Amino acid sequence: MSGECAKGSVLPVYGLVQITPGEGGLEWKNQEPTPYLMQRLATNQYQYAGPNSINDGVVTMTLTFVDDKTLTMVREFTASAEPGCTHKHDYAGVFQWFR
Repeated sequence: MSGECAKGSVLPVYGLVQITPGEGGLEWKNQEPTPYLMQRLATNQYQYAGPNSINDGVVTMTLTFVDDKTLTMVREFTASAEPGCTHKHDYAGVFQWFR
């Protein structure tokens, strides 16, 4: 966490995700109610920036494919109730199977 954070840390959604290629980007579907549409930033790098799926703050998720089987993602979340506090989470993932 960084900034003025009076409340505790935020535990983001984690676990399996479904990544689906689309025109100009990717759809990132996790356990949240609505998938995130990520736009391509550069070769092997995608980003979503905007309201989170439950609309209680803003999130920026920057996804990087390291190679054909591994990825990393940086997720930064700022809750509407605490705009001076940013929660940062680093993710790592490994490709498991095709759907």
